[in-house]
Amino acid sequence: MTHEAVETAWILEPDGKAVHLRTDQVGASMTDPRPTWLLLNRTAPGLEDWLMDNAIVRPELIKPLLMEDTRPRCDQFKEGVLLNLRGVNLNPGAAPEDMLSLRMWITDRVIVSLHRQPIMAINDIIDSLNNGEGPEGIGHFLTMVAENITERLDPVVQDLEDQLDQLEDLLDAADARTNHRALLDQLADIRPAVTTLRRFIAPQQIALLKLSTLQVTWLDELDRISLHHTVDQVTRIVEDLDALRERATITKDAIQQNMSNAMTQSMSRLAAMTVVFLPLGFFTGLFGINVGGIPGVGHPWAFTIVFASLVALGLALWAVLHAKRLL
Repeated sequence: MTHEAVETAWILEPDGKAVHLRTDQVGASMTDPRPTWLLLNRTAPGLEDWLMDNAIVRPELIKPLLMEDTRPRCDQFKEGVLLNLRGVNLNPGAAPEDMLSLRMWITDRVIVSLHRQPIMAINDIIDSLNNGEGPEGIGHFLTMVAENITERLDPVVQDLEDQLDQLEDLLDAADARTNHRALLDQLADIRPAVTTLRRFIAPQQIALLKLSTLQVTWLDELDRISLHHTVDQVTRIVEDLDALRERATITKDAIQQNMSNAMTQSMSRLAAMTVVFLPLGFFTGLFGINVGGIPGVGHPWAFTIVFASLVALGLALWAVLHAKRLL
């Protein structure tokens, strides 16, 4: 029953001191009355046939467990429970909002979990198992997974809130020199992250709530209380993401309004300058035509008089526009 997809396997003990299994011991563990946890890499070649041949997972659920894109869900069947969860991607170089999928098939004898990339919440459980402080049963295992995934969501959402706070502070202090396009670019990094997180966390709230109400033997009252607490945390995170999405929309509208105001002000100033220089251009063009009969051609003070008149006219127009707050 050995397969390269098996990354780790454990028999869970009531005292938390689980027994680590070699890959060649996995087959024998299927007949052990104690619950077994298998962690599989779902990208391993031949995994679908291996699961089918060894009857580890209900046949019609193998494809949903291996499909590329899934959303959080919790569905109960006669033989067990199909549970899909999502955790933030904290692997080096990855964006946290590119959430990683953890798919699980759970019966009263085995937990089969599948992933593609390392998930920190699962790594924590492996560390606790190695230290002899692991989950004491199937229900305890699931509560630990849910808690670990949720705890890592909080800092990511808080970081998005901090980024939006800084953006709003910059907008409040904006003046004529502010680069509003740069503010929009910063906001463009925040909004998709919020949308993506909420896309998966909202159904995860429903999945965990449904899990906590299942009538199964491997969930005791303490497990249900722990899951309800986790559901409350996820609910708060969803509410925070909703608030962030609304704030981001309001901030975008405010930035665009500032850009529109700045553009309107610039156009008003340009129009006002045109009002000042248009008559001046008319008179300079009029007196600059090269035909006979131009007044003052032979007068030594003609240029000075015309120049002074144009300056006076320009100042008068500027004063009028300034008084009307157009300049």
